[in-house]
Amino acid sequence: MQQHDAFDRDLLQQQLLQRAADQFSSMKYTFLDAGGEQNSPLSITRRKHESEVVLRDTLWAALRRLNPDKPEQLLNQAFNELTRDLSLLGGIGANKQVHQWLKNGYKPAQHAERKTDNQEQDQDKRPDSSRVSIINWSESEAEKNEFLLVQNFYVSSELGRMRLDLVGFVNGLPLILPLCRLTNLYDLYHGYLAEYKRILPRLFWYNACILLSNGPMSKLGSLTASWKFFFEWKRLSNKQYDVVTPPDELDTSLERMLSEVCAPKRLLDLVENFILYSDEQGGTIKLIARNHQYLGVNAVFDRVGRHEELKGKLGVFWHTQGSGKSYSMVFLKQKVQRLLPGGWTFVIVTDREDLDTQIYQTFQRAGVVPKGKEAVHARDSEHLRRMLQQENHEVVFTLIQKFRTEKPGQQYPTLSTRDNIIVIADEAHRTQYDTFAQNMLDGLPNASFLGFTGTPLIQQEREPTRVRFGDYVSVYNFSDAIRDGITVPLFYENHTPEMVLNNPEFVEAVQRLIDDNVLDDERERRLSTRLLREYSILTNAERLDWIAENIVAHFLGRGYLGKAMVVSVDKPTVVRMYDKVQNIWLQELARLQDLRLEESNPHKQIELDHKITYMLETDMAVIISGVAPDDKRFDRYGLDPAPHIQRMEHEDLETAFKRQDNLCLLADSGQKALRIVFVCGMWITGFDVPCLSTIYLDRPMQGHTLMQAIARANRVYDREKIVGMIIDYVGSFNDLLKALAIYATSDAATTAQDVQIGDKSELISQLESALHETDQFCTRHTINIPYALQALSAADTADERRTLILDIADRLLGSDDSKIGFLALASEV
Repeated sequence: MQQHDAFDRDLLQQQLLQRAADQFSSMKYTFLDAGGEQNSPLSITRRKHESEVVLRDTLWAALRRLNPDKPEQLLNQAFNELTRDLSLLGGIGANKQVHQWLKNGYKPAQHAERKTDNQEQDQDKRPDSSRVSIINWSESEAEKNEFLLVQNFYVSSELGRMRLDLVGFVNGLPLILPLCRLTNLYDLYHGYLAEYKRILPRLFWYNACILLSNGPMSKLGSLTASWKFFFEWKRLSNKQYDVVTPPDELDTSLERMLSEVCAPKRLLDLVENFILYSDEQGGTIKLIARNHQYLGVNAVFDRVGRHEELKGKLGVFWHTQGSGKSYSMVFLKQKVQRLLPGGWTFVIVTDREDLDTQIYQTFQRAGVVPKGKEAVHARDSEHLRRMLQQENHEVVFTLIQKFRTEKPGQQYPTLSTRDNIIVIADEAHRTQYDTFAQNMLDGLPNASFLGFTGTPLIQQEREPTRVRFGDYVSVYNFSDAIRDGITVPLFYENHTPEMVLNNPEFVEAVQRLIDDNVLDDERERRLSTRLLREYSILTNAERLDWIAENIVAHFLGRGYLGKAMVVSVDKPTVVRMYDKVQNIWLQELARLQDLRLEESNPHKQIELDHKITYMLETDMAVIISGVAPDDKRFDRYGLDPAPHIQRMEHEDLETAFKRQDNLCLLADSGQKALRIVFVCGMWITGFDVPCLSTIYLDRPMQGHTLMQAIARANRVYDREKIVGMIIDYVGSFNDLLKALAIYATSDAATTAQDVQIGDKSELISQLESALHETDQFCTRHTINIPYALQALSAADTADERRTLILDIADRLLGSDDSKIGFLALASEV
């Protein structure tokens, strides 16, 4: 029976590979089966050694074909560089170098000009007698490249010999690695792919993209992408309207992935224009545009080519929070300046300093602007005029406030009459744009304008925004992102104390005073005086004490220990809440330490040790801006905000909070991990922290502001972060439903359930169902879970526990089918 099952599985595996080969053949790839090289000379791939991953004859033929007028000596130099040992550059360094050669051609060192990273990455296609083309990027001449699929490709290294089922080559270079196996994709990533990377590092110097598929499910990723950042590619077309995508357009099959990613023209476009290398804290990472980014950016690119016809109205690019809008800007900049003639300049306009800095950092880390924000940031309107008229800038950053006039009603001066300027206005529909938008249009009368937003335009915003920017050019909403796994779903938990707010006008009053999240000291004082009764309820000491206890209990009792943000109504309340949580934290730590001294059970001792260590290593911080000298509100509570403000000035708290240290630090490092921050206005919009999983909401908010705040918790991070949690202390559920109805649902959706946000009880129900399925699965494999847990608890030694665990593992993982079934259930739990 087992032999029969193995035969069936081998047959199904061969059928899966045949499906892939058939799809490549339908896209005009040449097919080559190198299985005969297993024990024979390398006559099929015409390599000299199995260690070679480049098809040298094919590469040489391509260099000669694409560079007919170049001297053979120059072609030899290019060939030798492409095939030499690049290991000293490191894996990602070699991959980046090869990608730059592919994009821009190979240029000998003696001819190379001194360029910034930006200029090297975005080199245009002007003829250059000293530059050797490796790929013909022209869409109309894609057939001048050789596209080849090799099956059963044997490669050796000093670490071993492996057979690759399929490798896709372009002009002899192994750009595509399709991994097609009858297993779950998580195992495919951590098993087969990890082993290929370990044993065959040379293969990945040239790799453009990695595809994982088991037939019905497929994902795409890069050399450096963690499992969570492998993504599906299932959407066929860009959406220009807020409608529900038909199910037949959400196909994740092997054929859909290959046809949409590996078709020659699409593949060339992806490799040329939709790959970035970003210098992050942990090293360089390689980014490939996701499906929605690729479709959206290409829709805008098409409009840029027709900007005169459209009278400069490029449209509104609505991609929901957490879907990578800043990177979409970089991809657009990269493609326009590379492919469209005319020396384009991008002007990135925001309405807040922190958002301006965040977008600049995205551009800078991707190497498309120089280091040093001052070099590309306009200080005032005169400086902006000089940057656009007299200086040569590819990208300029500025705040919308730079478009103000000295006197109300004054005519704004013309900054530039150039028609090759693209203005990208981030969150273009927000209040502050109403004041300065006309000045922006007057100052740049011939520019093209593109609005970016993370939330849709509500009714009163649509017409004025359409007049300035045009209609939607690309739509990717809240539901789309959750459905595609680009963001995690959000779940709500009501922890409102008994002292509830009875005045429904309170939230609206707070929102008016906030003025789009900028709650300065004067507005905070107005809040506490004009709404004295409601403010007193919200900041009541007994209420805050209860919330502080609840925060500590919830934070320590969560299943997934991500980082957390506590949002309070104003700065004094932020500092008060920090002090109260710190006090409760120390009390809980002392209680656990006492329990540890009394505990005799070794298993419980270990559990308590982990909790105590986690608490000792956890740092907290207040995140507030400066306080006006005449602000006496802190005195009322005997508070001193100065230490918190000084800490913000002297420590890089933003980097500390983004650091990946949710669960543990290096042993005995003596360091603490910043895991909880206390805020009121700062960091609740335009601030990306993927490891943030919980928002403790104690500030009334509505609409756009509420959506921006809760979206801080929806970023994808690791395999364990499957949801973001919103813990509500002000009874915001009705406001959340209203915000979702306006900002998150599509025109065809009607309820919060359509955007997959709900009460925590839904998660509990799902967990119970998954546990029941897992229990039944274990029972079928002769494992009684309660008995097994009891036996493990009663075991006296580590060896006894190890024996019990190995016996269970043998029964669960003894065959591929049982292993796949169990791991799928474990993942669901």
